[in-house]
Amino acid sequence: MPARGRSSAAAPAQAVPQPPAKGPKRWKYAPETGPAARQFLTEAAIKKALTPGARRLTIPHNAIISPLASDWLALDGIEIVRE
Repeated sequence: MPARGRSSAAAPAQAVPQPPAKGPKRWKYAPETGPAARQFLTEAAIKKALTPGARRLTIPHNAIISPLASDWLALDGIEIVRE
């Protein structure tokens, strides 16, 4: 005997509409101006680029260094030189 208030027939599944997929937002600046012209340097990229035993890192004057990379460079005593 079915439980009180419940029917034995399953309710039909309804499809939930999904919004259309959107790609990532792209910068609309020319390569020589705006944020696209700046380099973002991560800790992993810096570790890959540095030679063992290096005490100085030369980077472009407008480069952005991630906070983790900046902390790692300071802890290792590596000097940052901006060109």
